[in-house]
Amino acid sequence: MVAKVSKTDHIATLTLSNPGSMNAISLEGFGELRAVFEALRRDRDVHAIILTGEGKAFCAGAALDSFVDKHGFKLTPGTLRKAFDEHLNPLMRTMMEIEKPIIIAINGPVAGGGIGLALAGDVVIASETARFHCGFVPMLAIVPDAGTSWLLPNLMGRNRALPMALLGDPLDAQEAMAEGLIYRVVGPDALMEEARGYAERLSRAPVDALRRARMLFTDAAATRFSDMLDKERDANCELVAGPEMKEGVSAFLEKRTPDFKISGSDGGSGS
Repeated sequence: MVAKVSKTDHIATLTLSNPGSMNAISLEGFGELRAVFEALRRDRDVHAIILTGEGKAFCAGAALDSFVDKHGFKLTPGTLRKAFDEHLNPLMRTMMEIEKPIIIAINGPVAGGGIGLALAGDVVIASETARFHCGFVPMLAIVPDAGTSWLLPNLMGRNRALPMALLGDPLDAQEAMAEGLIYRVVGPDALMEEARGYAERLSRAPVDALRRARMLFTDAAATRFSDMLDKERDANCELVAGPEMKEGVSAFLEKRTPDFKISGSDGGSGS
């Protein structure tokens, strides 16, 4: 089992569960994790998702011992392409496209493809013990994957991200926050409480507006400013016809807290 799942009060917590190997994931395990996300996407009772790791690390990326057998190195271009197309890349697309907010609680070191998992959330917080190791190029002679080559330059800028990838020098949690990779750094004992607080807030958010905002921010890196103005227009013209904005305006005028769950939303069940 690649991850343990628990559900309470409309929040699902996924805990990567291979602590003996820093929660490294086999190539097939990425597909198993995607299946978990897809099940949560369909679960109408789940409004927000937390992803964290068991033990002292968040995720060391791919489990390198799955690359070899008794005969030695077993990966071929064909088997690796299949793993990307069937397991890893579908997982990353699901995480970026899922209609429900994802809170990432980075509980310790993160490396390799684990960086892609860590940065694909909507609210990314980290323990003071977290460290980011992007060792694809200098250690494994491969390029960053799991979306890392898109996420790092878009979050940090090319001139900060490329040396991190080429040299493999780690960033600690405070440096990662300063570089724009994460939202907040908290003490180890407060990490999950903080993550759950964000999840509770997001689980009460207007589902349709949250979904469209996530889409716009993801599209921003590849969209011209003028085109983004049109995307914003189209999104708000669609949202104004729904029940959530009506509830928001009514609550503002009545000086009360909006209750978007009574406005006709299904809690982000997806398609």
